[in-house]
Amino acid sequence: MKYKTLLRIASVLMLLHTIGHSIGALTWKEAPEPRLNPVISSMLSEKFVFLGTETSYGRFYSGFGISMIFVLAFVSLLLWMLSNNPVKNLLWLTGGLLASLAITEFLYFFPLPAIFSSVSALLTVAAVYRLRENEAG
Repeated sequence: MKYKTLLRIASVLMLLHTIGHSIGALTWKEAPEPRLNPVISSMLSEKFVFLGTETSYGRFYSGFGISMIFVLAFVSLLLWMLSNNPVKNLLWLTGGLLASLAITEFLYFFPLPAIFSSVSALLTVAAVYRLRENEAG
C-alpha cells in the first residue's frame, strides 16, 4: 500500500476517534447509570481554589476533554496534510505521539480509542517505510 493511502487511513481513523471523543467529552455529565450521578454531582459541586481561581474536578475534567478534541482533530488534519507532502521527521514524531496516546488510552480509558490510536500509529510508521522505499527505488 502506498504511504499516501496509509496516512489517509490513519487520518480517517483519528477523525473517527475525534468524533467519538467529542461525544463523550461533551456529554459526560449525563450519567448512563443513575448510580454515577452522585460522583458526577460531587465532581461538579465540590469547589477549591487552584492558582487563584475557584474550580472543581468536573471543570478540569471538562477542560481536559475539550482540549483533547482539538489535539485529536489536529492530528487527523496533520496526517491528511502529510499524505500530500510527507516530512519524515514529522511523521516519526506524529507516530510517537499516537503511540503515546494509545498507551495512555489502554491504561486509563477503554479499548476502542486505544485501537484507533494504535492502528494510526502503526500506519504512520509504515508510511515512513513506504516513503523510504519510494525514495530509494
